[in-house]
Amino acid sequence: MFYKNMKWVRVEAVNKKTGLPNVLQIMDAERPDQYRGVTYLAPVIEMILQSRRYTESELTAAIIQTYFTAWTTTKTDPTLMPNFGQDLDSDGETKDARDYDEDPQMGPGNVLHLRDGEDVVFGNPNIPTAGFETFTRAVIKQVGAALELPFDVLIKEFNSSYSAAKGALEEAWEVFKMRRSWFVNDFCQPIYEVWLAEAVATGRISAPGFFNDPLVRAAWCGARWDGPAQTHLDPVKEANANAIVVANGWKTNEQVTREFYGENYEENVQALAAEKELMNKFMPAPEPAADPAADKEGDGDNAGETQNK
Repeated sequence: MFYKNMKWVRVEAVNKKTGLPNVLQIMDAERPDQYRGVTYLAPVIEMILQSRRYTESELTAAIIQTYFTAWTTTKTDPTLMPNFGQDLDSDGETKDARDYDEDPQMGPGNVLHLRDGEDVVFGNPNIPTAGFETFTRAVIKQVGAALELPFDVLIKEFNSSYSAAKGALEEAWEVFKMRRSWFVNDFCQPIYEVWLAEAVATGRISAPGFFNDPLVRAAWCGARWDGPAQTHLDPVKEANANAIVVANGWKTNEQVTREFYGENYEENVQALAAEKELMNKFMPAPEPAADPAADKEGDGDNAGETQNK
């Protein structure tokens, strides 16, 4: 009954009247005419599942290895098994289990007697396997390669040289910037434009020419989306490199401030000017100390004048 009353209504992706999106589809398209998104972990989901099972089995094996397990071996008639709860009388006949209720149990300081032909064997399982870490790291490397993440960044372990760690971070940063770009274009910027159009239409924000000229509207909608800055392995080396880049005009102070520190250069300069003014007001610079050599020379001149007088 529910399905009979269902009616389908087509919703266009873009509103014809306003030019604003009606539907936002957040996906990373890998090929033209791709209409469905692919989960980020889709290429490695099966590998991660098997790795989890393998890790759980090794953990269980390690726990079992801590148990003190023993087996009782015997050379008696197997029809008399289990041994505990049975015994033979003087005529060689099996006694009733109720007549023998002394099962040997392990305990501190216990001295137990076994039947003739019985022995105790203790288990010594050789687990976990010695190649567990090597195999796991190999799986992690394959997962990282499928996700475009270096091994060092994926497990957050930088035990190699500075150059290798820096190269891994740079490669990962390129992937992060790419994913940031499509997320901003597909999600952040459209939502911002819809919000701004609604605010201008209701009069909360004054933006002359917003609805009259597409170029003016694009100018009003211009925005810069800054995310967290890149991790620094050696701040001194990277600061010196940034100074060289700015001095040669390859980048601006504003670019370096935004990319490496996630801040706004103009706001930083204004804040520094205000701080400097406060320091000059409440912490005046100390007066320069007198030069002892100059004082000595002056004393000599005065002495000469006195002698001439």
